[in-house]
Amino acid sequence: MASFREIAAGKDEVTLYQALLDKLKGKGLPTLFWGGGDPTPVMLEHGFSPLLSTVYSYAADMAKGGALRLARALAELDIATWNEDPLATFLGWLALEDFSVKVKPPAFAVGTERLTNPTAAPIVVPRAAAFATNTGLIYRMTDPTAITVPAGAGVGLPAVYVTIQAEKSGPAYNVDPGTIIKLVTSIAGLQVSNQAAPPATSWLITYGGNRETPAAVEARCRANWGRLARLQTAPADAYIALALDSDITGTTAVKKVAVWPNYSHALGGYKANTVTLYLAGDAGPVTAAEAALVRAAMLPYIGLHDQLEVQPCGTATISPVLVCYVDAEVDKVPAAAALFARLILLQQQLQIGGTLFASSVRRTADVPQIAVTEDALVDQTPAKNALITIGTGGITFQVGRP
Repeated sequence: MASFREIAAGKDEVTLYQALLDKLKGKGLPTLFWGGGDPTPVMLEHGFSPLLSTVYSYAADMAKGGALRLARALAELDIATWNEDPLATFLGWLALEDFSVKVKPPAFAVGTERLTNPTAAPIVVPRAAAFATNTGLIYRMTDPTAITVPAGAGVGLPAVYVTIQAEKSGPAYNVDPGTIIKLVTSIAGLQVSNQAAPPATSWLITYGGNRETPAAVEARCRANWGRLARLQTAPADAYIALALDSDITGTTAVKKVAVWPNYSHALGGYKANTVTLYLAGDAGPVTAAEAALVRAAMLPYIGLHDQLEVQPCGTATISPVLVCYVDAEVDKVPAAAALFARLILLQQQLQIGGTLFASSVRRTADVPQIAVTEDALVDQTPAKNALITIGTGGITFQVGRP
């Protein structure tokens, strides 16, 4: 038997009214001979049919998280209260009570550190080894055991890459590549630098930041409908919600998830009853170890499918060519800082397989210190399983006007 959802989906009250008449006729009721004073057709057309239509529309809107749009807007209007205590806002309360979603605390920057050993003997790097910038920002290695860097690593042999995490949360730890170059405790012969681990193109995996944004909470609430099973939703939602739930997976590295049903990454094509997940942080793929961790944690939940594959997403670096004109030489540094801060926000919004629109880059460059820009930007779309990393090498600053 068809469900009410299937019967009412996409129908307005006029269509529902006609469907009711057809059903009544099929039961032998003399609907064609109702007199002008008979209240039955009036009740059906102007009472029951609109009610069905309205109820379905309301249910469908709630299934999509309709109330979330208002809650998110209110939270963004009072972002100070949100950052101090999300549960003091409508969105924070709604997320926890109706969607079982807890707002994530401020984020720690996570990325990769390249270790090289130009000496003739292997070097052991202890667990939780600390690295620092020249300005005193400290990061610690997150690998669970000590790491051995072979002799010649980074010289004649491949360099060793480890995952590091900032000692404190916040955006100040989203530093440029090549700036985490000091060892807090000296290890003779070891050379270190924060660099992208191939094939990634950004050393940062997860941006350090303030508390989880209202937009991110809204997205997780919508995805969580698939797990709560209150209304019928796409199975992909459940996979997204699980992969983003650090309480289940044990990792906070995952920020973006792409779900490919009936597809096997290992085979490179269609495979029935198989789901492949592609995972990313803010600016690049998660590590293979983190993907394996997510898969192991999700296996008890898969239910609808026989096999689950979890992979780091692919990468695609796009460096917009943009000339930014400022009024004076002293404006260059603040203009660059403002622009790069907004590019980080744009990077966080990009999804796996998502297009980097030229218009989005232009809006990002709309900062007070920049008088005018000149570009030849075009929309850029990566492979469906790849995340665009926005490079800054093509951005220049000049004094004057074009």
